[in-house]
Amino acid sequence: MLREKKNCLFDETVKIKDSFRKFKTYKSPVFDRDGRVLGTVGVARDVTDLQNLQIEMNILFESLPFGVVATDKNQRITAMNGKARNLFPGGDAPLLGQDFDALLKALAKRASPQRSRIDRNGHEPLFVERDKVFKLHNENLRDVFSEFAGYIYLFLDVTEDHRRKKELIIDANTDYLTKLNNRRKLHDFLRNTPCTSGTSMLLADIDDFKQMNDTYGHDEGDRILVAFSEILRTNFDPENIFRLGGDEFAVIFPATGQSAQTALECARDAAQKIIAETEGRAIHHAISVSIGIAAASDQEEDFGALFKKADVALYDAKCSGKNTWSAWSARP
Repeated sequence: MLREKKNCLFDETVKIKDSFRKFKTYKSPVFDRDGRVLGTVGVARDVTDLQNLQIEMNILFESLPFGVVATDKNQRITAMNGKARNLFPGGDAPLLGQDFDALLKALAKRASPQRSRIDRNGHEPLFVERDKVFKLHNENLRDVFSEFAGYIYLFLDVTEDHRRKKELIIDANTDYLTKLNNRRKLHDFLRNTPCTSGTSMLLADIDDFKQMNDTYGHDEGDRILVAFSEILRTNFDPENIFRLGGDEFAVIFPATGQSAQTALECARDAAQKIIAETEGRAIHHAISVSIGIAAASDQEEDFGALFKKADVALYDAKCSGKNTWSAWSARP
């Protein structure tokens, strides 16, 4: 400092009695009138308590039970604890200074069961890391003057809550006896799925099921329902099979680019297969099934209209002596 004639700011450790203290020291050379250095003048500030506080804060920051990321106003990462670093691929790579929002978007593009990803379906994004689910919650950071200084992001582990929520949704949409989708699930499907030309629907109803229930008992009736459900499950996509209640079931065949006539023929083949397997498996000596089928032919037709057509066709099958299938046709 004396040789270069410059001001100097440095840290120094000073032993005072039986302990050591940390000082932040500022020194400046003192000159005479001819510019020669006479000595130095300095100010030392005891920052021991402040540094101890910073160490304690770092320990607290690292020991938090959730990941924490702090950024500046421009979303540049300024700090993150170990739990947050471990959530990102290549967690040992330098992440400070990176754009946090860009980092999240990069993760969202590489979604897979084995990789980290971001699901933005709810109010707060969910960060999915293999078998863990984290809710990404953020708050504004304020400086000592209460001015906006950046953001802080918390990765809160909601794996158990997420699992329970999924289980509740599955339970609410699943028939307790047959484990098929229930009527509520069908309503959701019809509301969220477009009914395009070439989509077909099959409605199946076990003949005289109430009489069979009254004659052989509810336990036997339940066994028949489960066995019939298994016939449907082994032949069609379980996602498109629904128990509407009682002895009535629905199967939807989504459009695959085929014509309405081809879709109807596929539904007819499915109906014949169901009837043949119901008879061949000998579920019960008195069991038979009636089936109604319909296919959407108009791009603007909705599932409600398609369901009504299949229901009319089911009624026709019942009126034709049961144990048969019928396809909807326009009434004169």
